[in-house]
Amino acid sequence: MTTQQSTITCPVDGGELTAAVWQPETEPRGTILLIHGISASHRSWPLVAKAFPEYRVIAPDLRGRGASRDLPAPFGMPQHAKDMNALLAATGTDSALVVGHSMGAFVATTLAAQFPERVSGLLLIDGGLPIPAPAGVSMEDLPQVILGPAVDRLSMTFENRESYQDFWRVHPAFADDFTEAIRDYVDYDLVAPPPSCTPRATWRRSVSMPCN
Repeated sequence: MTTQQSTITCPVDGGELTAAVWQPETEPRGTILLIHGISASHRSWPLVAKAFPEYRVIAPDLRGRGASRDLPAPFGMPQHAKDMNALLAATGTDSALVVGHSMGAFVATTLAAQFPERVSGLLLIDGGLPIPAPAGVSMEDLPQVILGPAVDRLSMTFENRESYQDFWRVHPAFADDFTEAIRDYVDYDLVAPPPSCTPRATWRRSVSMPCN
């Protein structure tokens, strides 16, 4: 069974949220909502979507990230959850299996707490529990302390797509296996014309951390 991918937008507070939708050619068995991490985008999920061709799969660009980067604050978990509820409503989804990675797991649990009727099940990947702030670290500095290089790159500029690809190629996870899917993710993540290309997410839009 083949699955068709499309891009949609839906109205949310302050503008429009962008999402990718993988739609089976026949009636889907259900809907899966895939929520990416703190500085990522819907391009985290194509291989996962293809693994479930009998399901409709929806993967948003969270507020302040990807093609939703121009949506205004707030960028905290309650607003992200509200955006997810609006996206599910706009796609006619009564309830979905909600999968969240890293910060997306916090969004998923907040969605389940605020709109339980929308969530038929939760799958949390490397996230979902509150992060205690280390002693002496302010909330503004917490993302830098926890995420380090992942946040550092948000303030960097790159000459072109190739230089950004090279930046990612040296990462130990990708050095020996820089696949087409990874390249597509990296290319989607870059905006602005050369030679001042920047990642789509910015520090300001990524500082909201789910902590206790």
